[in-house]
Amino acid sequence: MGERPEKPPRGVTVRKYASGKSVIQVHFKFRGAQYREVLHGMDPAKKNHLKAAGNLKAEIDSAINRGRFVYQEFFPNSKSKKAALLTNKGSDITIGEVFDDLVKVKIRNRGSVKEKSFYEKCVNILKPRFKDLRIADLKPSHIKTWIYDQETTEKTIRSRLTPLRDAVKFALDEQIIEKDPFVNIVIERLVADEQKNTGSKADPFSQKEIGAIIDTADEIYGPSIRNLLEFAFFSGLRTSELFGLQWDMVDFEAGVVKVHRVIVDRVEKETTKTEAGKRDVIMTARARKALLDQQAYTRLAGKYVFVRPGGLGHFFDYEHLSRRWKRILRTCNVRYRVQYQTRHTYASQMLSGGENPFFVAQQMGHVDVEMVNKRYGKWISNGEKTGQHQFTAEFAK
Repeated sequence: MGERPEKPPRGVTVRKYASGKSVIQVHFKFRGAQYREVLHGMDPAKKNHLKAAGNLKAEIDSAINRGRFVYQEFFPNSKSKKAALLTNKGSDITIGEVFDDLVKVKIRNRGSVKEKSFYEKCVNILKPRFKDLRIADLKPSHIKTWIYDQETTEKTIRSRLTPLRDAVKFALDEQIIEKDPFVNIVIERLVADEQKNTGSKADPFSQKEIGAIIDTADEIYGPSIRNLLEFAFFSGLRTSELFGLQWDMVDFEAGVVKVHRVIVDRVEKETTKTEAGKRDVIMTARARKALLDQQAYTRLAGKYVFVRPGGLGHFFDYEHLSRRWKRILRTCNVRYRVQYQTRHTYASQMLSGGENPFFVAQQMGHVDVEMVNKRYGKWISNGEKTGQHQFTAEFAK
């Protein structure tokens, strides 16, 4: 009996042609597409050649995972048409550059001034998040995270995504990408119920509900989630800002939290949602209490203020908190609202306590007071009646 052929390593195959010639091939996935390259000069009958092919496959996977994979460096003589697209000049185009071209085309084409103006407005809303991202690197997770972060209605979200869909169509037409990242995104599953019906309407929690939520969080998950939610209710930070909060941003002596770092699309960034988002947030008594308590758990352990229970590291995906949030509200029998309503609760209570709307806008990172007036008008009216100052009101103690 002849010697049994050596089994190729995972990701490596032996292909036999009709001529009788056999070659070693390596398979791998890169940017959502499958690639296959023949390893010329390697003999499938030699064990050491198969082992070398397996080592190469491991090197390729490692480079891809680290974002260091350059196709031509591994396969300079590749005849793959798909691989040629990766070195196409178009693959380096950023989404911001495509947006600029789309706006120019929109202005030249027929259409009402209102339509063109709205399209340009949508581009300007999308740009802060997407402009520096290469269109070849756009992933579904980028789009999903942007949707999670929106406070407006489902209909408006769909409209605002129009330029990004147009950019993706351009990339598909130009063969810069092979797969549409929008394919498996169902927007109605990513937005809260309130966004489907009442949009960005503030639906704050009562003080009784806040107490129940914080106590339940402590009972189920312990201080790591309790302190995060207490701080969220009494500081008004966005979810991305809560995730990106680090101890070097907390100044107990000055009594402020310097917000300038966020976690978006699973990446830590030295920026915030808007330029106005870079701000000093004054600690209310309850926010300070939450941070002082949190020191014992994470101050020496690492740079992030809030981390996931069970030693799972810091928060970098909205699902890390949303699943726990839903369980907490279900357990304490509090009517469900999205976790972002902690921010609306902070704003409405501040204004009800008589705080200046301009000050509230600055504390929340809004560009101007217009958004505060529009969203929290009835609480401003309540505040005018009470004449209180929020930092001395019962809410913040």
